[in-house]
Amino acid sequence: MGYADQRFEEGFAIGFERGFERGFERGFERGFKRGLANGRRDVTLEVYRLRFKSLTPAHEAVILNADLDQLDRLMDDVFTMTHPDELLTGQADLSAG
Repeated sequence: MGYADQRFEEGFAIGFERGFERGFERGFERGFKRGLANGRRDVTLEVYRLRFKSLTPAHEAVILNADLDQLDRLMDDVFTMTHPDELLTGQADLSAG
């Protein structure tokens, strides 16, 4: 094997390793964030199920489609809501900060 071939293989191996590491890190970070969000959705949904026995799939969809900021507001509002339909009518204002 010539010098150029050896350098090419070394460069390829280093590039592959770095690319794999970066890809793994990005994938892990995205997966972790996605997993964190899904876990918070599950907890929020369970809290609402315990609070309101009349929770319907439409109510659950509002919670499952909420982003992290909206989930925070939902958790803050869970004990001030009087009926789960407030999720559907917009009385639980998810857009306000």
